[in-house]
This record gives sequence, structure tokens and C-alpha cells, in this order.
Amino acid sequence: MKTLFYKYIVLLLILLGVAACSEDELVKQSTGRFDSGNFLTTEAEAEQAIIGIYDYLSVAYNNYNDWSSLFAVKVLPADDANAGGAGPADAPKLQQIGRLVHEMDNPAIKDVWHSLYRIVNASNALI
Repeated sequence: MKTLFYKYIVLLLILLGVAACSEDELVKQSTGRFDSGNFLTTEAEAEQAIIGIYDYLSVAYNNYNDWSSLFAVKVLPADDANAGGAGPADAPKLQQIGRLVHEMDNPAIKDVWHSLYRIVNASNALI
């Protein structure tokens, strides 16, 4: 009885293995991505690419990553804003910029520069 059960299990595993490895299941068409070789052929596609670059600019200005916005990094060194909060442990990277004691490896400044370089990279790719 056990050998018959094991034979059925082995047969079932073999059938599942054969059915699971078809080539059609492995090759998928990517959705939402365009081939760079034939994408910018019309004026509408070029306009879509420019709108995408402007979208990067809005992300950089408002809030790129973890409250590191271009606006906050720009106004905190001046007297236009204050990086307030519950205390010095509340957003220390912004507190450092507000007190002008930040180092060159401040995460807020790195995030802003990363987002600006992303815009430059996308613009160069469009050109």
C-alpha cells in the first residue's frame, strides 16, 4: 500500500514538474516600460518624457526621501524656518542644517543632491 502511495506521489510530482516548466510561462512582456530604441519617435512621446522629468523636480522640491526636501534644506540655514520639534532628537539631520553645524555627509543634503542628479541624468538621457 505504501509503495502504491509513493508511486502516485512521484507521478504527481513529475507531472507538476513537466507542466510548470513551459516556455510561455517564463517569458513575459514587460508592462509600463518602453524600449529606448523606438520610444521617442513622436512629439507626444517626447512630451511624456519631459513631463516625467518635471515630475522628478516636484518630488525633489517637496519630499524626496525621509523628510529631506529641497525646500527644507534651502530655507533652514536662513532665518526663514526653524527645524523645531520635540527636541534635538527630532529630525537631527534637519536640526544640524538649521544650526549650521552639518557635515558634508548629512543625509538630507545627500538626498537632495541625489534627486537633483536624477533630474540631470534623465534630462541627459532625453537629449
